[in-house]
Amino acid sequence: ASASAEVGITSTELGIAEPGSAPGEELGLWHISIPAGMELEPHTHPGWQIARITSGALEYTVISGEGTLIAEDGSREPIGPGTYILETGDSVVENPDLEHFGANRTAEAVTILAATLYAQGAPQSSPLDTATE
Repeated sequence: ASASAEVGITSTELGIAEPGSAPGEELGLWHISIPAGMELEPHTHPGWQIARITSGALEYTVISGEGTLIAEDGSREPIGPGTYILETGDSVVENPDLEHFGANRTAEAVTILAATLYAQGAPQSSPLDTATE
């Protein structure tokens, strides 16, 4: 990767479609890169997302809600509040109620492929309102 690719977290749209089986929804595919030492802010998604770690190891924290971890070997387990390490080949299924964030605590970039099913025009994620703590 070029030095400019390491400046910050990037999310690149790889394709968006409007499936006829889900009126009003958009099916998206995204490539996300999280450079060494970077952390996403706590957030939710406006619909369902499945994210697969394609390189690196992501420290993944569930603040509230429950998701599903799919290990590289295909085994599935529910995950709830707590911190998990997602290794290359692991995936996580995120629903709209899952409050979470990821952090790269390693020296190498973490890359993710994410498939989304969101209402048309919805943002990719929404930061949590932390002002009410």
